Amino acid sequence: MDYIKTKKMTLKDNTIFKIIAKETVIVFCFRIVGTSIAFSLNILCARWMGMSEYGMYMLFLSWLAILAMLTSLGLENGVIRVLPSYLHNEDWEAANGVKRLGIILPVTVGVGVSIVWIFIISMQNVGIIISYKWSVWSMVLLLPMVATSNVLANVLRAMRHIVLSQGIVNVVEPLSLITFLIFVYLSQGYLDVRTAIICKISALVLVLLLLFLALRRNWPTSNNRRIYNIKPLLRISLPLLIMSGSYVALGHIDTIMLGYYEGTNQVALYSSAVKTVLLIGFALNAINTVGGPQISHFHALNDTVSLQKILSATAWCAFCLSIPMCIILFFFGDMILGIFGNSFLEARQALMILMVGQLINSLAGAVGTVLAMTGYHDRLAIIMGFSVILNVVLNMTFIPMWGITGAAFASSITMVSWNCIMVYLVIKKNGLNPTIFPLKSFLIK
Repeated sequence: MDYIKTKKMTLKDNTIFKIIAKETVIVFCFRIVGTSIAFSLNILCARWMGMSEYGMYMLFLSWLAILAMLTSLGLENGVIRVLPSYLHNEDWEAANGVKRLGIILPVTVGVGVSIVWIFIISMQNVGIIISYKWSVWSMVLLLPMVATSNVLANVLRAMRHIVLSQGIVNVVEPLSLITFLIFVYLSQGYLDVRTAIICKISALVLVLLLLFLALRRNWPTSNNRRIYNIKPLLRISLPLLIMSGSYVALGHIDTIMLGYYEGTNQVALYSSAVKTVLLIGFALNAINTVGGPQISHFHALNDTVSLQKILSATAWCAFCLSIPMCIILFFFGDMILGIFGNSFLEARQALMILMVGQLINSLAGAVGTVLAMTGYHDRLAIIMGFSVILNVVLNMTFIPMWGITGAAFASSITMVSWNCIMVYLVIKKNGLNPTIFPLKSFLIK
C-alpha cells in the first residue's frame, strides 16, 4: 500500500487562501486549545507556587527543554525524512527498526545525559538548582520520557497521522498536566516545584501510553522483524539537530542566564512576559507546520509563481493574526500580567520589548521554512548557530546591567537579526519575497 501520496496542485489567485485555510484549520484548532491551556497553566503555577517557586520551576523546564533536545539526537526530525520512504517502499523491517530506534536511543542517551548533567551541577554547586536536589535527580526520568515522546509523535506525523499526533502532544499533554496540578492543589492546599515535577512526569506517562497505543493500532504491518539502519538515520538526524537545537536553545538561554545572574524571582517575572508574548507567534508556527510541505513541493516542481503565492498568503495570514494580538498586549499588557499576580506588573517593560521582536518575527514570514525546504539548510544552520552565540554574548552584557529588561533586549535584538539575514537570503537566493512588504524590488535591481 502506498502510504505517501503526492498531489499535483495548481494555484489560482482566488483559491490560494482557501487552500491555506483548509489545510491549516485542524492544526490551528489544536494550537489554539494547546496554547490556551498552556497559558492558563502558567498563570495557575505563578499564583499557586509563588514567585520564587514558579521561577525555579521555569528554570527547571528550560534546562529540561535544552537537555531533551540534545537527548533526541535530532531523531524527531530525522524520522520524518527517513520513515516515509520505508513505508512507501513497504520496507517493513527497516521501518520497524526506525520505530524501535526512536525508543532505544532517546532512553539510552537520556539516562547518560542526565547523569552527566547531575555530575556537572553537583561539581559546580549551582545554588539555585542544587538546593532542589529532588528536581535535579528527576532528570533521569524526565529526559528519556520527553525525548521519546517527541520522537514517537513525529513517527506518527511521518505516517501521516498528523491530527492524532498534534492532538496528543498539543492538547492531551497540557490538559492532563493542568488537571493533575489542580487536583494536587485542591488536595494539599499548596503547590511547589517537587509536586509540579511529579505532575509533569504523570502527564508524560499518559502521553507515552497514548503514543504507544496509537502506533500499535496504526502501524501498517504485523511483521516484527527489524533492521537497525543506525548510520543512515543519524547521518540525517544529527545535522538537523543543529538547526532544531538552535531554535530550542534560543528559546531558553535567556531564562537560564537570567537565573544565573539574577535569581529565581527575576526568572519568574521574565517568564510571565515570555509566556504572554508567545501568543503573538503561535499563528506563524501553525502556518509553517502546514506550509512547509507545500513549499518543498513547489520548489521541487520549480514553480516559483505558486511558491510566491504560498509565501504571500502565509505572510498576510501571520500579519492579520499578529497585529490584533500586539494591539491587545500594548493596551492591556498590565491587565494580562496582573493575572499572574500583582508582583508581575514589573515585567511590563520586558513584555513591550519582547513584543517588538515577536512582531518582526511574524512580519518576516516563513523565512526559516523557506531556507530549510529549498536546499539552504546549511546556511540556515550557520545563521542559527551565529544567533545562539550572539544571544549568549548579549545576555552576558545586558542582564548584569538591566536584569529582565536586558534579557528582553538581548532576545529581541537576536530575533530581529536572524530574521533580517534570512529575509535577505530568501530574496537574493530564491528570488522570492516572504513578507508583505515590497522588499524584492528594493534588494534585487
